[in-house]
Amino acid sequence: FRRVLFRSVWMPGIFYHYQGSARELLAGTYYKYMINSGSKYTGYEKAFAVSLGMFVRAKDAFVAKGMISRGDYSMGMSYDINTSSLATASRSRGGYEIFLQFRGKR
Repeated sequence: FRRVLFRSVWMPGIFYHYQGSARELLAGTYYKYMINSGSKYTGYEKAFAVSLGMFVRAKDAFVAKGMISRGDYSMGMSYDINTSSLATASRSRGGYEIFLQFRGKR
């Protein structure tokens, strides 16, 4: 593995999503552990990291997340635990989500 200056980092985040009249606010943090920082000049070797996070969706749920990242791509899974009035309908069981992410060059 390549040498990494900082192997781990806390990544706080606030996400706001909207679609039509629906709104969602999510706040929390990831703990990211860099396994490999990737090659700096050639780009041949891509960065590789593992992240775990805990978020709160405003007035609705706690969300636990896990993610694996390599280069510009990430994939992960999250689990929502209802805390709102929907907890009665869902019997306090949450739901799984699987996600894929692409981060383009800035």
